[in-house]
Amino acid sequence: MYCVETHFTVLCFILYQKFVGINKDLMALKIDTVMRNKYPFKLRAREKCDKNINNIDFNRDILQTLAAGHSMANFVEQIKVKHRLAREAVKNLNDFFGVQLGLSMCSLCLFSMFDLYYHIRGIMNPTKSNILIYGWILQYSVRFGSITILAHLTSKQALKSKTLITDICNRYLDNNTKEEIQLFLNQICSCAIEFTACDFFTLNTHLITSAIAAASTYLVILLQFN
Repeated sequence: MYCVETHFTVLCFILYQKFVGINKDLMALKIDTVMRNKYPFKLRAREKCDKNINNIDFNRDILQTLAAGHSMANFVEQIKVKHRLAREAVKNLNDFFGVQLGLSMCSLCLFSMFDLYYHIRGIMNPTKSNILIYGWILQYSVRFGSITILAHLTSKQALKSKTLITDICNRYLDNNTKEEIQLFLNQICSCAIEFTACDFFTLNTHLITSAIAAASTYLVILLQFN
């Protein structure tokens, strides 16, 4: 279980970085589009850019290349391919780790419930086992939270691309760029970008809140019957 969870988190973090890089490229395209729409003269646009976007995280190399006269449609096509490959990687991770993650999530919840039961019912020696039980519950929670939170952040970065593309599409663009942006947007809207465990439940922050609510209910029931 440790090896599977560690392998998944490492691959998921790599995908997270890929989506962050894609969003930086899209942010550069968005900034260039806004500048061209608001300030037709490139020199004035560059001055406004230096003043207003210093705190924004984006790929400055793309912005410089676009300012040199390169076609935006080519960059959109390249980013579209990167995003498609990243989406396929998400699908492959779901197919490869779905069963293992489903069993792992269920096992972590069951182990935590058994530890709570042993602690509350006093089956174990309370003078020696309190710290041990708390330690086990803590490491179960850390493993559960690291998987779900990292998967949620990766999915959030993937969906952030949709928002950036929509903002770019709403601006004035040439026909070739508009067509590439529309194809890109249709591809993202046509597929679900999320991590699941055997398609039974989605790995996101809602799963954590559900687990906390279930654990609270279970704890109240144990205290009533103790």
